[in-house]
Amino acid sequence: SGEVGEATALWGAATVRGYGRDMELEADGIGAQTMAKAGYDSSAIIEVLSLLKDHERFEKQRARDAGREPRTYHGLFATHPRNDRRLAEMVSTGNTDAGAGESGVMPFRIATDRLVWGRNVQASTAVENRFYGENPPFRFDYPAGWSFSQSGATVSGTAPQPGASINLDIKARTVQSPEQYIKNTLGIGFLKKSQAFVQAGLPAHTGFVPAKSGPDQPIAVIYYQRQAYIFRGVISDPSREEAINQDFMAIVRSFAPLPPARLVGLEPQRIHYVKATANTTFAQLAAHLKLGKYGEQELRLINGYYPRGEPVAGEWIKIIR
Repeated sequence: SGEVGEATALWGAATVRGYGRDMELEADGIGAQTMAKAGYDSSAIIEVLSLLKDHERFEKQRARDAGREPRTYHGLFATHPRNDRRLAEMVSTGNTDAGAGESGVMPFRIATDRLVWGRNVQASTAVENRFYGENPPFRFDYPAGWSFSQSGATVSGTAPQPGASINLDIKARTVQSPEQYIKNTLGIGFLKKSQAFVQAGLPAHTGFVPAKSGPDQPIAVIYYQRQAYIFRGVISDPSREEAINQDFMAIVRSFAPLPPARLVGLEPQRIHYVKATANTTFAQLAAHLKLGKYGEQELRLINGYYPRGEPVAGEWIKIIR
């Protein structure tokens, strides 16, 4: 019957779960023995598993707040590892001298100082074929095959094949319009296909400088804060004039300022070590470091104080910044 089948399934699941628990305890015991042979305190396994259990509790709290299912590993203990008698007995077999062995605190601190915390935005925000400049920060995209490098206030770009280049010079702007800047400051009295436009909310002007022989040379000026960004195309191969002009305008039309916060965001959060004082609390640290809604709990987790407790004066603790 259906009831018999359901009961059988429940009995089977309980049996497998119990068998899996025994296997995990055996694995923990082997791990403890391995640690002891390597010269470490095997009881540290309980601290590691306790941290995982604390993280599970924290994840369940976040899941409840977000109205979703928690993302946890099914194999963690139903009870806290520090209160698990069988685990303590199994781990103790790995170390006859309780508390003996090297803790490795100092090497661990050195190895994890400045460790990236969370998503590494430096790696994830990098966009292929995108150039980033500074002072003030800006960026532009370029077609595949082009390469750009900066030296001082000049950005030089080379095309995939010889015969063309695009250079960007950054100079002080004037109170005149970009069009007048081209005429009066750059000394270019006439432009073919002269056109004013707005690029990413910035005043700009473009056109072609007539050439005595060969292709006309594209030029564009964009005003950004106190600087004039002067793009110049150099085309020596007439057969590539149309393609280079298209690449030139694609680059100019991708120019955009970057707010300072965006550049700050390119530096990922990292773990740092500081010494606690008599007045240090995790709540105050989280608020000062602007770690967000769960900042205090995260600091507690990585310092072994979840869900309560405060560091003592002189203790080395981890912070996130």
